Amino acid sequence: MNFKQKQLEYINLFESCLSSFEREYCSQSNTLKQSMFYSLNAGGKRLRPTLMFSICDSLGVDLEKVLPFALAIEMIHTYSLVHDDMPSLDNDVLRRGKPTTHVKFGEGIALLSGDGLLNLAVECALNSTFESDKIVKCLKVLLNSSGGNGMVAGQVLDLENEKNSVNDEKTLEIIYENKTCKLIIAPLVIGGIISNYTDLDLLTEFGKHYGYLFQLTDDALDVIGKEENLGKSIGKDENSDKLTAVKVYGIKGCIQRIEEECKICLSILDKLQFNCEFLKDLVLETKNREK
Repeated sequence: MNFKQKQLEYINLFESCLSSFEREYCSQSNTLKQSMFYSLNAGGKRLRPTLMFSICDSLGVDLEKVLPFALAIEMIHTYSLVHDDMPSLDNDVLRRGKPTTHVKFGEGIALLSGDGLLNLAVECALNSTFESDKIVKCLKVLLNSSGGNGMVAGQVLDLENEKNSVNDEKTLEIIYENKTCKLIIAPLVIGGIISNYTDLDLLTEFGKHYGYLFQLTDDALDVIGKEENLGKSIGKDENSDKLTAVKVYGIKGCIQRIEEECKICLSILDKLQFNCEFLKDLVLETKNREK
C-alpha cells in the first residue's frame, strides 16, 4: 500500500468513528451539539489522529482501540481553531472553505462550542479500553500539551506579540513549540505509550521538528499560497502584524528553514526502531504542501 492509500485509510477510519460517535452523542441534538459537530465535520487533514495511527500501526496495535484518543485529540485541536478564529484572536471568517463557527452560530455559541469540545475530549479519552494507568499517562500528556504549559500558552504569546516591532527569533520558536509543536508531539507520544515503545524522547524530538516544519510551511503559505487551496483567508498574518517566520527570516529565509527542518525530521526518523516510511512520506508531503 502506498503513502496516499495508507493516509486515506487512516482518514477514513477516523471519519467513520466520528460519524458513529456523532449519531450516538447527538441522538437528542441542540444548538451546542450542532455547533460542536459543525466544526468537527468541517474536514481538514486529520493530521494528529493520523500521526497516532501511524505509530500504533507500525508497532502492531489494533487501531480500533486507539480511536477514543484519536477523537479526543482532534476535538482539542478543533476547539483551539474555533477559539482562534474568533474576533478577539485572529478574526477569521473562513475555515476549510466554510464560514467559521462564530460566523455561523454567533460568538457566544462559538465560545461555548469550544468549551464543550474540550470537555468532550476528556470524556472520549476516559472511554478507552486500555488499562487505567496507561489511560492516565496518555491523558496527562494530552492535557499538558494543550493547556497552560502548551497550546494555550502559545496562543497567549502569539497574541501578545502582535504588532511587536522586534523580530525576535527566540520568541518565535517559543510560540511555535507551544502553539503548534506540543499538540503534534502529543499524538506521537500517546501512540508510543499505547504501543509500549520506550524511546519517547526521540518521538518528542521528531514531533518538535515536524511541528516546526508544519508551522513554517503555514507561515509561508499565508504569503504565497492560494485561498482556494487553503480554504481560509490569506495575508492575515501580515495584516495583523503577527510574529511569523516570514517576518523574522523573510520569505526566502522561511523556505530555507523549511528545507532544513525537513532534513532534521528525516534524520530523526532514521533513528526510530520501527518502520517509518509513512512518516517519512508525510514529512515530504508537508514540505511541499499547498494547503
